[in-house]
Amino acid sequence: MPTLTASRALLAGGGLARWGGRPVGLLILALLLLLRLLDPAPLVALRLRVLDAYQGLLPRRADERPSPVLIVDIDEESLARHGQWPWPRDRVAVLVDRIAAQGPAAIGFDILFAEPDSHSPEQLLDRHPDLAPAVRDALAQLPPYDAQLALSLSKTRAVLGVGPQVGTEAGECRVLRRPPVRMEGGDATQLLSRFDGAVCSLDALTVVAAGHASIGTTPEPDGVVRRVPAAIRVGDAVLPCLAVEMLRVGLGAPTFTLSMQDGAIAAVGVGPYRLPTEADGRAWVPHTVHQPWRFVPAHEVLAGKIPDGRFRGRLVLVGTTALGLGDLNATPVVDKMYGVEIHAEMLEAILADAMLRRPAWAARIELFAAAVAAFLILMLGPVLAPRWVPLPLAAIVLAIAGGGWGAYRAGRLLLDPSFPIGAAAVVFTAMLAMRLSEVDRNRQRIAAELRAQREQALRLEGEMAAARDIQMRMLPPAEPETGRPDLEIRAWVAPAREVGGDLYDFLFLDRDRLFFAVGDVSGKGVPAALFMSLTQALCRSAALRLGSGAEVILQDVNESLARDNEAMMFVTLFAGILDLANGQIDYCSAGHEAAWIARPSLPPRRLAEGGGPPLGAVQGFTYVAGRGQLEPGECLLILTDGVTEARNPAGDLYGSARIAELLESLGAAPAAELLGGVRADVERFAAGAEPADDLTLLAIRRPTA
Repeated sequence: MPTLTASRALLAGGGLARWGGRPVGLLILALLLLLRLLDPAPLVALRLRVLDAYQGLLPRRADERPSPVLIVDIDEESLARHGQWPWPRDRVAVLVDRIAAQGPAAIGFDILFAEPDSHSPEQLLDRHPDLAPAVRDALAQLPPYDAQLALSLSKTRAVLGVGPQVGTEAGECRVLRRPPVRMEGGDATQLLSRFDGAVCSLDALTVVAAGHASIGTTPEPDGVVRRVPAAIRVGDAVLPCLAVEMLRVGLGAPTFTLSMQDGAIAAVGVGPYRLPTEADGRAWVPHTVHQPWRFVPAHEVLAGKIPDGRFRGRLVLVGTTALGLGDLNATPVVDKMYGVEIHAEMLEAILADAMLRRPAWAARIELFAAAVAAFLILMLGPVLAPRWVPLPLAAIVLAIAGGGWGAYRAGRLLLDPSFPIGAAAVVFTAMLAMRLSEVDRNRQRIAAELRAQREQALRLEGEMAAARDIQMRMLPPAEPETGRPDLEIRAWVAPAREVGGDLYDFLFLDRDRLFFAVGDVSGKGVPAALFMSLTQALCRSAALRLGSGAEVILQDVNESLARDNEAMMFVTLFAGILDLANGQIDYCSAGHEAAWIARPSLPPRRLAEGGGPPLGAVQGFTYVAGRGQLEPGECLLILTDGVTEARNPAGDLYGSARIAELLESLGAAPAAELLGGVRADVERFAAGAEPADDLTLLAIRRPTA
């Protein structure tokens, strides 16, 4: 839903856009209604998911007592006791006899008996011609098992399942007794789902059954069973689903009825019961969660353990939930449910008059709701005060969603709120886009000069960022891999602006001698950065060319910088040469902060001898060297005055005393930890205050062996 800020912008456009958005909105609405009439697959999938949510939130509650529908389940335990499936038909006959003895209203089979019983005596005689004559005579005296099952089926009201098939290989049931159907309001045959043929049980069983029914549950393309065809067309014949046919046989009704209304199938009737359907005869099943009380294990029936009267007057389904035999399907309520239980759910719902309904006019209601909702948005949106602009859409969403939920809860009616809500939201968004577009055009006329200035500032910022990147690339790595176990080096530079005037450098003059330098150029910004780059290049050149004597190197650099220095720029610099073989430091300071040596368990000491003025300030000056010693475990720390002169929001200076105190506590730390500790302490002290100068740290440590 658009925000209130966006809604204010919607009303701010004024003028032509306020009224010009309505024709565009009407055009978008017309396109949306056309899309709904075409009903593409993504729209269907969304609608089904929304309708699933109703059942997910409020599934049908099944009442255990009295239970009008029971399932005799050929489960894992039954197979373990009586052998793998398929069982010999004489055993199935005993199962039928045990059920029929209690007087059920009808017995329906979610099982096909399409092949002759391989366990039957005549089959054994055919497969084993070499049996002893006595054995053959004994087997010949036994009746065929299929005949035994046919006899049992003939004594009760049995409904056999039929498996519909599509394609040229589909079979034809030659002796299938098709249940009689009566048409009301027109011929519904052409509207039913059509199948080319079917798989039926053996002819001997088919002719004695009281009824025949389709046992397909027909999942949707996403694998979810939502609707079951109440009747289908197999060739030229109409065949009801298992639930309808069991109800017809159980009631003793001579026919079932297909009722037409407005050119569509509206319902399937059986006796006093009426099953609402969609236009093609599919019925929405009100699913429940799995109900264990529906199931009666087949082995208990065979063992005679079922109380008398358990099946009396009830509709009994025979199916299997054994692993690999039962057909598992997803429903809107559960991820896995056996097909035989879906048939039971449908029977229960028909008997309780609890079937879901989505009549043909439901789509027209949804189209009408979408048109009304979008029209209200078009009429009210442009004229309401900014604070009330979101209310029409919010009210429409609540009204449509509440109406859909109320229709489901009160009347088991399935109405899809997603399309009307989506249409209203799309139209609202389109109008919002139109108004915002007008606002943008007005702002563009006012902000042309500001935009040009911003672009110029961005270009300058980009150039400065590139300059900073180039400057940083000129410096050595902050965390170099020296490849030496007797040396650790870490550095850190934080320019106060995009580019800065601080520098650090280090390089090996030979295997054991390391030249290092830290400098701070006077001034800030680009001039200081250029002077810094020049100083770094001169220092490197002098160090490599002269090879020794820090004071000699600085004197050479000073002569180069002071010559023709019309800008009067200068740089403070602390440079030295560390002999890693013995730890001796030859250093010289050109007006720079004295370096520190952090020592384990001892206060730090400073290298403050020798030196001279900043480089570039006094031409011809003779610099004086200092000497120091860096023992194993000690760390040399060189910094610029941006560290000691860092200020907090109150204006206090960081100062050298803090450095000394901190280095005493970090004296034994590795170079990375020591530098990180100083950096963190300075940042903690500054507490977010803007730095006044560049900050640079260089830590060089001789680790202990």
